[in-house]
Amino acid sequence: MKVNRIIEKRKELVFVVAKFILAIFKNFCQSELFICYHIGIDGLRCKFDRILAIMYDGTAYPCCGPCMIPSLSIGNIKEQSLSELTKKYKDNLFFSKILTKGVRGIANDIRERQLFEIADYYVDACDFCKDIFNDNYKTSILEKFYRTEKNVMN
Repeated sequence: MKVNRIIEKRKELVFVVAKFILAIFKNFCQSELFICYHIGIDGLRCKFDRILAIMYDGTAYPCCGPCMIPSLSIGNIKEQSLSELTKKYKDNLFFSKILTKGVRGIANDIRERQLFEIADYYVDACDFCKDIFNDNYKTSILEKFYRTEKNVMN
């Protein structure tokens, strides 16, 4: 009986602490301080643009963003060699653009050519990529633009 009361008191305490943390977070998100964390297009920069992340199941991603953008998988280390995955990474149209132009360059291409609407501010470069690569419409337009640009340049 005493053990049950202790468990109930712990549950109540956890609930109170969780409510407190949520209240602080809610106030923080509504403050001007939070707005400072939003980055304009000119401030976007990928910090993970040269990473090949290999997950526990062998799935390879071009950055650390598989939890945000599962569609970015480039293969599996159990089925392909590291050199094959690296080649796929370098040959991928979007990753090569991120490496050469940067996230900011891609955002500027989208804006200057008016390919589609993008936000004025993002939390970070990952937020920008999530916005683009989780949307088949945006991805297909961007892919078409870069393939056309590549053909014009050749």
